[in-house]
Amino acid sequence: MKINFNVIARKLNRYLLADKRRKYKQSFLNTEFECKIIFNSAGLNEIIQFMITNIRNEKIEIDEIAQRKELHHFYGNRNVHRAFIFLVGSREVWIKEKSDGNVTYSPQYNIPVLIRREKKLRPTDLIYSKLFLETLKWNYVGSFQKESIDISLWFKKFLYTVTIAESDTGWSKFTQIEIEYDGHSPHVKRPNKKTVISLFDEIMSLLLTQSMMRFTMETKLQWLKSNRENLSKK
Repeated sequence: MKINFNVIARKLNRYLLADKRRKYKQSFLNTEFECKIIFNSAGLNEIIQFMITNIRNEKIEIDEIAQRKELHHFYGNRNVHRAFIFLVGSREVWIKEKSDGNVTYSPQYNIPVLIRREKKLRPTDLIYSKLFLETLKWNYVGSFQKESIDISLWFKKFLYTVTIAESDTGWSKFTQIEIEYDGHSPHVKRPNKKTVISLFDEIMSLLLTQSMMRFTMETKLQWLKSNRENLSKK
């Protein structure tokens, strides 16, 4: 399945907030809360239309839409992995670090929410050079190209990012939707972890119907490792 990211952007751009990029606060520093969804081309069209319906009904609001093309090189060390991320159209190379994390289920729909440590570093950050050289000593896992669209959504004064992504190693493709909790408005009280997890039930009911809810726990790193193992067996 080839995703047409330009078509998705055109469909959603008309619904952008006039005062986009509202300020928000990170509820939990360097901590990621996200769920992952498997879909096909027909399912993706349904998801976009369902999202538009709830935007029109003013249940959710689009804050920003961003398309990205990247090249990821993964390295691992025990239960922590880092990726060098080359941004297409930019000379910058970011470092993203993540732990394996734990899965917690939402109270109503039993949605698997992956909670893990996440750190992003730009070349201007003080410890960037140290981590860059350190990462090169870790075990190389593999690489892939990634094309995606990020849709930032406000719901009840809470900010989420819906990422529709297609990753390609050259011999295998991996398509997935991720819904990630980003933070809260400075005008509301900081939520606790229990509240954040329960909010996934509400936000997901505005993005997916029950028939669309095909959740997965497979990460891009796991997919990459699995593909390398399959190739080595051939």
